[in-house]
Amino acid sequence: MTMMIGRRWAVVAVAMGGALAAFAQGDAAALASGDAVELVSVDWLAEMRQGGATMVALFALSVIGLGVLFERLFAVRGARFAPQGLLQRVLERVGGGDAPGAAALCAGSRSMLGETMRFALEHRGNPLEQVSEAVGDMAGRFVADHEQQTAPLATVAALAPLLGLLGTMIGMIESFKLVEVFGDEGGASMLAGSISKALITTAAGLVIAIPTLGVHYWIRHRIHKHAMRLETDLQAFLHALYLKRTPLLEKDR
Repeated sequence: MTMMIGRRWAVVAVAMGGALAAFAQGDAAALASGDAVELVSVDWLAEMRQGGATMVALFALSVIGLGVLFERLFAVRGARFAPQGLLQRVLERVGGGDAPGAAALCAGSRSMLGETMRFALEHRGNPLEQVSEAVGDMAGRFVADHEQQTAPLATVAALAPLLGLLGTMIGMIESFKLVEVFGDEGGASMLAGSISKALITTAAGLVIAIPTLGVHYWIRHRIHKHAMRLETDLQAFLHALYLKRTPLLEKDR
């Protein structure tokens, strides 16, 4: 009986030893793979430098996109379309019969709402339909101009991935030419290195295009939001000026 128990413990010890050895080998393999990952970490700056002329063109596109972005962020503001509180202050002057004071407020705002309200005040002797159509055309041209100046962002977002793909195709052609010249002597490693360099232009193009396209739609959303506010305030002003029989109209009559 004692011998049987001893044999059983020996079997258990051997099994545990094998398991520990396998576990140690797994840890060593994991450490080796981690070291390998560290060895093949990508130096993105160096890769981009090897992108060639295509990377230079992509960099120029990104600079153009940033320039348009900062200009649009400064230009597309609520104060340029319909400043907060301007309508109320002008209506107070209009309600008191102070046309020069109302016009001065409109001119001082430097906004499209102020410009259209001043135009309506200066031409208040004309029918409502004519004045409404004229100020509507002014506001429409203003909004269309802002949308047109935002279009370069869409152009950058469309060109960047195509330009990156072109750079990749050129790099792939050059890579296969290297294999054709050198044959099997290091051809596989040479091909892999050349392809990785070629693909960096596509990655750079997507990095430029994705945020640029998102910013383009965000700015267009801001333009539409401010345009709706401009239209609402302008209609309220014309309603107060013509339909509520303000003292200015009574004075003109």
